[in-house]
Amino acid sequence: MVGQPYSPELAERARRAAGAREIRKIEPGGAYTMDLDSTRLNVEVDRADTVTGLRCG
Repeated sequence: MVGQPYSPELAERARRAAGAREIRKIEPGGAYTMDLDSTRLNVEVDRADTVTGLRCG
C-alpha cells in the first residue's frame, strides 16, 4: 500500500488487514495528539497524498 495514492477504500483495506478499529490519516504539517492507541492505524501521506507509511498507535 505504500507508494499508492490515498483513498478511503485503501485506508479501509489497510485497517482490516491490520485488525485496527479506526484509521487516522497523518498529513504533513498536521497537528495530532500524541496519545498511543494500539487499535488505531495511522496512514501517513506526503503532500501529493501518496501513502508513505502505515503504523499502529
